[in-house]
Order: sequence, then C-alpha cells, then structure tokens
Amino acid sequence: AWSRGRSSLVGFGQGGGLIARTLGAFAIGLPTYSTFLVLTRAFYALSDTKTPALINLITVSLSSIGGVVAFFSVPEGWEVPALAGAHSVAFAIGAALLARALRVRVGDAGSPGLRSSVGRTVAVGAVATALMFGVAAFLPDDGKGAAALALVAIAAVGSVAYVGAMRWLGAAELTSLRGALGRRVAS
Repeated sequence: AWSRGRSSLVGFGQGGGLIARTLGAFAIGLPTYSTFLVLTRAFYALSDTKTPALINLITVSLSSIGGVVAFFSVPEGWEVPALAGAHSVAFAIGAALLARALRVRVGDAGSPGLRSSVGRTVAVGAVATALMFGVAAFLPDDGKGAAALALVAIAAVGSVAYVGAMRWLGAAELTSLRGALGRRVAS
C-alpha cells in the first residue's frame, strides 16, 4: 500500500530506492520470463499442456523456496528485491527446462535462417538500446514535462535506429511486419 502519495511503502519506509532495487531485480529476469511464456505457448500449440504445467510447478517451487531463503539472508532493505531476484532466477531455470523439453520433443528447430533472424534482431536491438541510453544521459528529466519530452525523444531515437538498421540490413522481418500490418489495416 502507498502512503499518502509519497513514494515510501508502508512498513518499509525505503521509498524510491526500494522500488528501484525491486524493479531492477525483476528487469534482470524479464528476457528469460518472456522466453518462458513463449515456450509455454509453443507447447500449447503442440496440444501439450502437461509439460508446461509440470515445469511451471517446478519453477514456482524454486521461486518460493529461493524467495524464502533470499528474504531471510539479505540485509535489511533488500528483502523485497531479493524476492524479485529469486523469481528471476527461478524463471531463468524454468525457461531452460522448457527449452530443453521442447528440443527433445521437436528436435533442433534452429535453422540457419532462424538463427540469423534472431541474431540480427538482438544485435540491432542492442545498438538501439545503447543509443537510447546515450540520448537519455543528455536529456533533462526534472519535472513531468521534461520527463515526458525525454521519453518521446528516447523512444523516437530507438525506433528510428532499430527500423533504420533493420531496413539497411534488408531484414525480411520488416517486410513480414509491413504485410501483417497492411492486412490488419485493410480488414
């Protein structure tokens, strides 16, 4: 619960620092959590709900056990971020288990074209992210108006960099996206 509009949490009094540490611990696990969700859907597409359910049981158990251990073994003020960190670690393990189970089930689906596409997307995304961080370092964020303008500028730089680089590389993903968007607009 929030305490009268301030950024301090009732019972913790840590304010923005606690929130930042917790979000940081969750952010570390975001890619593997996303992978976990995508792989779960891959099993659903194969009409297999049992495998992801069992692996989810393992993952949630690891998260719970890890959370308890982490909560009681960190310094004061780090308990909640430790829970988030345990969640991130558990879902990284869960994503690895799902990936292995899917590989066993369908074989190595990583064709050279798929690997190339993923590699290109990750590399261009990393460059766009670096540019966005670079722009963010030079923009003021004092006040709501300045922060909103900074957000728009950072998003614009990242979007232009990503789409421009993908276009320069002749990425087939952009053609597919344009086709999908064109069909959606037309319908």
